[in-house]
Amino acid sequence: GGGGGGGGGGPRPWRPSWGKGGFKGGWKGGWGGKGWGGGGRNVRFEVRNPESTVWVGSLPEGLTFTELKAHMSQVGEVRHAQITSGNTGFVWFKEAEAAQSAVSTLNGSECKGSAIVVDPWTKKEKNP
Repeated sequence: GGGGGGGGGGPRPWRPSWGKGGFKGGWKGGWGGKGWGGGGRNVRFEVRNPESTVWVGSLPEGLTFTELKAHMSQVGEVRHAQITSGNTGFVWFKEAEAAQSAVSTLNGSECKGSAIVVDPWTKKEKNP
Protein backbone atom coordinates (compact mmCIF):
# COMPACT_ATOMS: atom_id res chain seq x y z
CA GLY A 1 0.00 0.00 0.00
CA GLY A 2 1.22 3.35 1.12
CA GLY A 3 -0.28 6.04 -1.14
CA GLY A 4 2.27 8.62 -2.29
CA GLY A 5 2.49 12.01 -3.68
CA GLY A 6 4.41 13.28 -0.67
CA GLY A 7 7.87 14.67 -1.15
CA GLY A 8 9.49 12.65 1.61
CA GLY A 9 8.20 14.79 4.46
CA GLY A 10 10.94 17.41 4.20
CA PRO A 11 10.47 21.13 3.52
CA ARG A 12 8.87 21.81 0.19
CA PRO A 13 10.88 23.73 -2.40
CA TRP A 14 10.06 27.39 -2.80
CA ARG A 15 7.81 28.13 -5.74
CA PRO A 16 7.13 31.67 -6.96
CA SER A 17 3.49 32.68 -6.76
CA TRP A 18 3.62 33.89 -10.37
CA GLY A 19 4.48 30.43 -11.68
CA LYS A 20 0.89 29.40 -12.38
CA GLY A 21 0.75 25.71 -13.16
CA GLY A 22 4.35 25.12 -12.17
CA PHE A 23 7.29 24.74 -14.52
CA LYS A 24 6.12 21.70 -16.47
CA GLY A 25 6.74 23.43 -19.78
CA GLY A 26 10.06 24.99 -18.84
CA TRP A 27 10.73 28.69 -19.25
CA LYS A 28 9.87 28.76 -22.99
CA GLY A 29 12.57 31.11 -24.08
CA GLY A 30 14.72 31.26 -20.99
CA TRP A 31 16.10 34.39 -19.39
CA GLY A 32 16.91 36.21 -22.62
CA GLY A 33 13.31 37.27 -23.14
CA LYS A 34 11.65 40.58 -22.41
CA GLY A 35 11.10 41.96 -18.95
CA TRP A 36 14.00 40.51 -17.00
CA GLY A 37 16.31 43.52 -17.11
CA GLY A 38 17.47 44.90 -13.77
CA GLY A 39 17.32 41.63 -11.88
CA GLY A 40 14.51 42.72 -9.56
CA ARG A 41 16.20 45.87 -8.26
CA ASN A 42 13.66 48.00 -10.09
CA VAL A 43 10.83 47.14 -7.73
CA ARG A 44 9.49 50.53 -6.71
CA PHE A 45 7.82 51.34 -3.45
CA GLU A 46 4.86 53.53 -4.29
CA VAL A 47 4.05 55.87 -1.43
CA ARG A 48 0.32 56.48 -1.29
CA ASN A 49 0.26 57.90 2.23
CA PRO A 50 3.38 60.04 2.73
CA GLU A 51 2.19 61.30 6.13
CA SER A 52 2.20 57.74 7.51
CA THR A 53 5.39 56.59 5.77
CA VAL A 54 8.99 56.87 6.95
CA TRP A 55 12.34 56.39 5.23
CA VAL A 56 14.87 54.24 7.05
CA GLY A 57 18.61 54.16 6.45
CA SER A 58 21.83 52.61 7.79
CA LEU A 59 20.09 49.23 7.96
CA PRO A 60 22.35 46.32 8.94
CA GLU A 61 23.50 43.90 6.22
CA GLY A 62 21.18 40.95 5.83
CA LEU A 63 18.21 42.51 7.64
CA THR A 64 14.89 41.13 6.40
CA PHE A 65 11.72 43.14 5.89
CA THR A 66 10.13 40.99 8.63
CA GLU A 67 12.82 42.05 11.11
CA LEU A 68 12.47 45.68 10.05
CA LYS A 69 8.70 45.47 10.47
CA ALA A 70 9.10 43.95 13.95
CA HIS A 71 11.55 46.69 15.00
CA MET A 72 9.35 49.51 13.70
CA SER A 73 6.15 48.07 15.22
CA GLN A 74 7.38 49.24 18.64
CA VAL A 75 5.64 52.55 17.93
CA GLY A 76 2.53 51.43 16.04
CA GLU A 77 0.97 49.03 13.57
CA VAL A 78 3.10 48.57 10.45
CA ARG A 79 1.16 47.97 7.25
CA HIS A 80 4.17 47.43 4.98
CA ALA A 81 7.93 47.38 5.26
CA GLN A 82 10.31 47.21 2.32
CA ILE A 83 14.08 47.13 2.12
CA THR A 84 15.58 48.70 -0.98
CA SER A 85 19.14 48.77 -2.28
CA GLY A 86 21.86 50.56 -0.35
CA ASN A 87 20.73 49.40 3.12
CA THR A 88 17.72 51.70 3.07
CA GLY A 89 14.00 51.07 3.11
CA PHE A 90 10.52 52.36 3.72
CA VAL A 91 7.95 51.62 6.39
CA TRP A 92 4.27 52.45 6.01
CA PHE A 93 2.33 52.70 9.27
CA LYS A 94 -1.42 52.41 9.72
CA GLU A 95 -1.52 55.79 11.49
CA ALA A 96 0.36 59.01 10.70
CA GLU A 97 0.99 59.46 14.45
CA ALA A 98 2.97 56.21 14.48
CA ALA A 99 5.18 57.48 11.65
CA GLN A 100 5.86 60.71 13.58
CA SER A 101 6.57 58.68 16.70
CA ALA A 102 8.95 56.43 14.77
CA VAL A 103 10.98 59.45 13.66
CA SER A 104 11.22 60.86 17.20
CA THR A 105 11.64 57.52 19.01
CA LEU A 106 13.41 55.10 16.66
CA ASN A 107 15.83 57.45 14.86
CA GLY A 108 19.23 56.36 16.17
CA SER A 109 17.80 53.19 17.74
CA GLU A 110 19.74 49.96 17.47
CA CYS A 111 18.49 47.30 15.08
CA LYS A 112 20.59 44.11 14.93
CA GLY A 113 23.69 46.00 16.02
CA SER A 114 23.33 49.06 13.77
CA ALA A 115 22.08 52.50 14.71
CA ILE A 116 19.40 53.16 12.09
CA VAL A 117 18.21 56.46 10.64
CA VAL A 118 14.46 57.14 10.56
CA ASP A 119 13.27 60.22 8.67
CA PRO A 120 9.86 61.45 7.52
CA TRP A 121 9.05 60.42 3.95
CA THR A 122 9.42 63.40 1.64
CA LYS A 123 8.95 63.33 -2.09
CA LYS A 124 12.02 64.41 -3.97
CA GLU A 125 10.53 67.47 -5.62
CA LYS A 126 12.46 70.02 -7.63
CA ASN A 127 12.77 73.33 -5.87
CA PRO A 128 11.10 76.19 -7.75
